[in-house]
Amino acid sequence: MRLFVVIGLCFSPLAALAAFLITYREYAHHYSSKGPPLKHGLQAALLAFVVFLVVAVVVGLLIGWAVRTS
Repeated sequence: MRLFVVIGLCFSPLAALAAFLITYREYAHHYSSKGPPLKHGLQAALLAFVVFLVVAVVVGLLIGWAVRTS
């Protein structure tokens, strides 16, 4: 499972960065100020980071459980 946590910690920031950039650029077209697009971009980045990290940990637990039971 530790490997999957390391993988999650490596790829979660990349997913968060991609989510931030995509969301910020999309919302920047619809607002004249930078505040709302920045807020929405940071929310998307946080959500992507958490989701990717949780998925990596769950996959690690499931694979560990499958290996132990076989």
